[in-house]
Amino acid sequence: MFGFICLVLATDGPPKEAGYIVFTIWELLTLVLSAVVISRSGAGRTMRIVAIICNIVFLGFFGWALVDQYPHPNEPGFVPLYS
Repeated sequence: MFGFICLVLATDGPPKEAGYIVFTIWELLTLVLSAVVISRSGAGRTMRIVAIICNIVFLGFFGWALVDQYPHPNEPGFVPLYS
């Protein structure tokens, strides 16, 4: 997922709105933190709680991004699900 996000950032460019900049940074940091907590069996309880909180906040950001982008603007390459 981290690689996919970096690929999207490289091809589409970084976000321009402040909310999406924060969302992108939070998403990347949450992915890295989660990977560290999962890979280290000796991760402390505090680090696990921080990772859980980061993931919960990430889900909130994700829901906000879904609601904020509806309806999708007409642009080249976009195919709507309805005709």
